[in-house]
Amino acid sequence: MTLPNRERLIEEAADIFLRLRETPGDKGLVQRREAFLSRGRPERDAYREVVRTWGVAAGNRRPRRRLFVAAAAASILLALVLGPSIKTGLLADFQTDRAPEQITLASGDVAHLDAGTAITEEPSDTVRGVALLKGAVFFDVQREERPFVVSVGDLSVHVLGTGFEVAALDDEAWISVAEGSVEVRQEEKSWLLEPGDGLRRLPSGELRRVPIAIDRVAPWRQDRLIADGMLLAEAVEIVSRRISGPVIVVGDELRQTRVTGGFDLGRPFSALRSIVAVKRARVIDASPAMVLVLPAEGF
Repeated sequence: MTLPNRERLIEEAADIFLRLRETPGDKGLVQRREAFLSRGRPERDAYREVVRTWGVAAGNRRPRRRLFVAAAAASILLALVLGPSIKTGLLADFQTDRAPEQITLASGDVAHLDAGTAITEEPSDTVRGVALLKGAVFFDVQREERPFVVSVGDLSVHVLGTGFEVAALDDEAWISVAEGSVEVRQEEKSWLLEPGDGLRRLPSGELRRVPIAIDRVAPWRQDRLIADGMLLAEAVEIVSRRISGPVIVVGDELRQTRVTGGFDLGRPFSALRSIVAVKRARVIDASPAMVLVLPAEGF
């Protein structure tokens, strides 16, 4: 089931639940609830989540309706967020928590991992291999006879010696070069990137070459996020690496808006509020393990 369908089911379930709390003896509402539940398992799961979220939504007796619905919708999505994270943790050789970390790989090369990043080493007699599972890494690669190869999704980055960043954001990927050169390969295609070059894989699968200032390659190493027309959802994802628990942006329109500016990742909640303030959105704690970013209107 798609995300919009889940949100619609949550809203419908919440409407029935809240009306029944106000008039529990209403036979029409009871029949409406039974008809909703009889439609299938997704409807039953949505209704159970609404009932459970009622206790989380506040010590407030009558939490605002839209806020309550948003909390319920986000809560039912936690399995989607946390499931892949658990799998990634099992696969990773190195994984950072809420702070960047510098490590030395078995090959002797240095990797600077952003917060919330996971990699696995895939060495062989002929290749120094690393796979990026999530997050962002800046590599300082030594010149050696064995090539250094980083894989991210269906892309592989081949290099002998250089400094470059590889980042993964949901269905997207970034490769940007600070010094030296790399060759990015995808099946039969290849792209040569030199200092100031970037290559972005969009969710559609399209690959787009973009220029990037060298001092903006991996700015998170200095606890900075530089957004130049970045999707709000992408900026939030980068900041969320430094926050305990998932950060969920509610609403496709809000997720797809764009933000520009520089933000201090050393103060992640301040950065998060600054990012969404431009769009007059709000940041709230929906539970001890979840943060919501909500549109200003309708909540």
